[in-house]
Parts: sequence; structure tokens; C-alpha cells
Amino acid sequence: MVKTKSIYEPAEASDGYRVLVMHYWPRGVAKDKIDVWQKELGTPPELIERWKSKRIGWPQFQRDYIKALKRCLLYTSPRPRDSTRTRMPSFA
Repeated sequence: MVKTKSIYEPAEASDGYRVLVMHYWPRGVAKDKIDVWQKELGTPPELIERWKSKRIGWPQFQRDYIKALKRCLLYTSPRPRDSTRTRMPSFA
């Protein structure tokens, strides 16, 4: 099962393998809060800029992010920071 959760929410035992998907590291978050950081899967900064400046609407933002994500997934696979951790994601 894949669940989403804000990095600012407290970690719980039921969280399982924690993957951070953000382009920039979030302020005030310790590196030991996650298992792997996949910054490549985060929203490209230029796309966020186009959306915030209202040059594109939400539907276009979604389409462009999905395109960027698909391109990225061709070249990216999660790698744990600490190989001693064995919790792996489950996909249901």
C-alpha cells in the first residue's frame, strides 16, 4: 500500500518505508526522518514558478508534472540512504 503524508507530521510505526518526494529539502526536517530522498521525482521548480505566477492553471500543471514524472521514472529507482534498514514499500 502507498500512503501520502506530510513530512512535518510525526513518524509512526505504521508509516513503513518513508520516501521524500520534494525537489528541495524541507526546512527544519532532520535527515533521519526518511529512508530515501527522491528529489528527482519532486515538482520541477520552473513548473511551480509557472503555476504560482498564474501563467498556467491547475489542469496544465497536472499534465506537465505527469510528463516530467514519466521522464524521470525512466532513469530513477529508489536507493535507501542506510542499507541496514530493510523496510520496503508494499504496493497493494
